[in-house]
Amino acid sequence: MRRLRLIASAGVLAVLVSCPDPEGDPDDTVIVVGIAPERTFVERLLEGSGRRVRIDVLLPAGSNPHTYEPEPARMRALSRARLLFHGHLALETAWRERFQAVAPEVRFVDLTAGLADLEEHGHPNPHVWLSPVAVASEVRRMHEELRGLFPEESAILEQNLRSLLAQIEALDRELRADAAGLQGRSFLVFHPAWAYFARDYGLTMLSIEEFGMEPGPRGLGELIQEARRRKIDTIFVQPEYDTRPAEMVARELNARVVPISVLDEDWFAMLRSASREIFAAARRSEAVL
Repeated sequence: MRRLRLIASAGVLAVLVSCPDPEGDPDDTVIVVGIAPERTFVERLLEGSGRRVRIDVLLPAGSNPHTYEPEPARMRALSRARLLFHGHLALETAWRERFQAVAPEVRFVDLTAGLADLEEHGHPNPHVWLSPVAVASEVRRMHEELRGLFPEESAILEQNLRSLLAQIEALDRELRADAAGLQGRSFLVFHPAWAYFARDYGLTMLSIEEFGMEPGPRGLGELIQEARRRKIDTIFVQPEYDTRPAEMVARELNARVVPISVLDEDWFAMLRSASREIFAAARRSEAVL
């Protein structure tokens, strides 16, 4: 369990905890998020407020979002939730009826509505949180919902929103500058999480897996041939997934395998670190226009 975090500002105290605890303080307002980066954004928006808030994350660190099933303790913790920010995980859709059964009063807020406009085999690609442009929209939606829940905190919420958006927009400008001259370059991933990032910064993402499925022998052969044509020398994987298929492709390409956890709670640090690796790999690839 993550440690209790105390945030104090001008003598006002907000208590934020991050793991489901059915025996938690009944005075805490419970907000549920799907993934750890969302918890960071909610914390930032509430920083310095006078509200006692417990933030529960549905997907524990290190879990595969396609196979994880919430344990009973997490389901019980939902019973007091006021808001559930969702949209990034298949489990949120698959388990929605069960969530509503244990928490009939919870307000479900789809953070990806209007944003998840890229597809994987006819299904919306949910990985919008890897796009700073999309995250800015998600944060605005969070702010709107939190302001409705805590109208007396409108001033501090607005102040925190402006600060957080400024930081997100600065990161976007930084990444656009770093990506200058990389249009037509490519990078290879195991899981297609970086589609929105690639679109934002003018790159081409090749993916081994599509919507949870690995390609057949013919599709895999075509992918390897295309990766060779583009002179790709790196495969990016997520440690939450089985990396053995990527390692097999890496042997065929004489490529290295680089893990990146896209579910890291420190979203800013993760995206900066990941972008450096991805841009460097793309720069080494052959430009294909």
